[in-house]
Amino acid sequence: MDVIPPLFLRRQGARPSSDGLCFLWEGGMKTNVYIDGFNFYFGAVKGTPYKWLNPAEMCRLLLPGHQINRIKYFTARVVARPHNPQQPARQAVYLPSLADHP
Repeated sequence: MDVIPPLFLRRQGARPSSDGLCFLWEGGMKTNVYIDGFNFYFGAVKGTPYKWLNPAEMCRLLLPGHQINRIKYFTARVVARPHNPQQPARQAVYLPSLADHP
């Protein structure tokens, strides 16, 4: 693997990653993506029509030129609340659907 000097990358317009550790080689950046499910939901998709998005496709679109090595999605099980009793049932459908996408 050839190491590319950081100054060369800076002149080419590259920026250090602010969202994780990346390694650069001829094929592009090899990137691992870690998603905090609660922060992602409450900060990005709640109240939008995009609740059922494909995280792999989202990463491909947001990180062009990166080789997505792996995506890890972290969350906790939700509990039923009086104002939203179906929340655990919806999560029970959503989480297995994530596993269906490699």
